[in-house]
Amino acid sequence: MSLAQSHAATAKPAAAEHPPPRHLLNPAEILQLLPEIVLVEFETSPTFRVRYRLTGTQVDESNGVNLTHAYLDQFDDGHDGSVMAPLIDAYRRAWEKGEAVIFHYHWKTLRGHVIDVCCGIFPLTIDGTVRQAIAIEEYIIGDVLDRVLPLRHR
Repeated sequence: MSLAQSHAATAKPAAAEHPPPRHLLNPAEILQLLPEIVLVEFETSPTFRVRYRLTGTQVDESNGVNLTHAYLDQFDDGHDGSVMAPLIDAYRRAWEKGEAVIFHYHWKTLRGHVIDVCCGIFPLTIDGTVRQAIAIEEYIIGDVLDRVLPLRHR
């Protein structure tokens, strides 16, 4: 083993890169994804909250309400913490760690079916601090022939 190989084998991995700055997000480059995209802002005072800054048309249609300017926790009616708590926790992890969070959760449809939703949350920085994130959700409906249960009907 050469000295270079030995050094490479024992070297610490490079530190994770910081999330990209928000100003580098170019909507023109992701036009096909925009209906399923949400842009959120993290608020931390007095407590951690997630505010929807912009929401795609498919997101609003699926939820039965325009989410823009609403807070995620506004839709927590206390009856289904199994959905809201993991969502809020995922956004908190993305904010705290500055790393993408990819996960899935279960959601009810209008007819009471339970479907899987895959979600990716990607933090963005402003002036070097994680303050926003872009997220995308994909509803895996399969054989279910109805739409997801909108937040306003939960």
